[in-house]
Amino acid sequence: SSPINIQLVGKNQHTLFGLADKILAEVKGIDGIVDARVLEKPDAPELIIEVDKSKAQDLGLSQSDVMKNVIAATNSSIMYNKRSFWIDPKSGNQYNVGVQYPDRNFKTTDDILNIPITGVKQNKQVPIPLRNVATIRPSKLPTEVHHVNLQPAIDLTMNVEGRDLGHVSDDVARVLDKFGPKNKDGSWAPYDPHSTTGETLEGSKIVLTGEYTRMQETFRNLGVGLIYAALLIYFLMVALDKSFIVPLAVMVIVPLCLIGILPMLLITGSAINVQSLLGFIFIVGIKVANTVLMTDYAQELRRHEGLTPVEAIRKAAALRVRPVTMTALAAFFAMIPTALAMEHGSEANAPLARAILGGLIAGEPATLFVLPAVYAIFVRDKKSPALPHAEATGPHPDGHGHNHGVVPLD
Repeated sequence: SSPINIQLVGKNQHTLFGLADKILAEVKGIDGIVDARVLEKPDAPELIIEVDKSKAQDLGLSQSDVMKNVIAATNSSIMYNKRSFWIDPKSGNQYNVGVQYPDRNFKTTDDILNIPITGVKQNKQVPIPLRNVATIRPSKLPTEVHHVNLQPAIDLTMNVEGRDLGHVSDDVARVLDKFGPKNKDGSWAPYDPHSTTGETLEGSKIVLTGEYTRMQETFRNLGVGLIYAALLIYFLMVALDKSFIVPLAVMVIVPLCLIGILPMLLITGSAINVQSLLGFIFIVGIKVANTVLMTDYAQELRRHEGLTPVEAIRKAAALRVRPVTMTALAAFFAMIPTALAMEHGSEANAPLARAILGGLIAGEPATLFVLPAVYAIFVRDKKSPALPHAEATGPHPDGHGHNHGVVPLD
């Protein structure tokens, strides 16, 4: 399969071949397109032998006699006669035996017209030159007919060099927009070149296929996987924290981490591809793990020490800044060799490492500075039932008059 393949599907092959040549001339001007060509050839040369039946009948020859003599001379009598064979006495293998003229005897059409023709019912069994009973007419025909879902199709293939497949495919799609309106299924309905009112060819369509379509499908699957991964992490944290608000504060940080990926890819000249999309998913896992280190400890402080959300996240941030930073730095420096792609063959994984680096650069400030602020804004203590004034403000056994009861968590 070629990186980009344009299929013209329809029954009117002659018109579609002309349309394919016009599309070919357009796409050759796109930067990054190389080796563009139409696979099927509509004009392979052929010679049609037209037998004059009346002349052949007068000479006692039939259409079958003429055909067998021409085939035996130009190809082999084995094509129609498989009754003659020879058995090797040593190996016991069976070999068909036939006759054929040397290839050097046929260099022009006159050589073919000189083929002697004989038949079973021929008068006096005198060979007759082919030119006495037939004429040769040159013609053209397709070398092969490719079918897609039982419909004839023409394939226009091309390779990509110097640019990424996605941008080149977008340019090819814009070229196809000139040749017909786009259908809902993503194909194009080609304009009829013989119509002056812009009518389309009935039963024909242009489809952009090849590795491009598989790349688009992979992108969709990875996008859906990213969404499912985020939802799975969110509901898992909901079950562990017994709260919908705290996991929401964590998930708000995820888009901030992803923001750093696109500038990094732009600076390094990397495209959004399968590897870089995997980096998106990896960053979600890495940064959620770092943020959970902080929020989970804050929840523990609220639960056991009765701190307010602001006090808890402030204390958790102060204590967790070291492990969070160490985790991010370890991942950052581990990705640098892969991101530099200094070894042969390492270019394939470079976008993955660069995406992770961009996510870590943007995600570390978001974890250390934005997360505590979001946590303090989102998370609130539930109000306790009202207590009698004397009971609520009465002296505590510690002598300071403070009430250290457990604060209900969100």
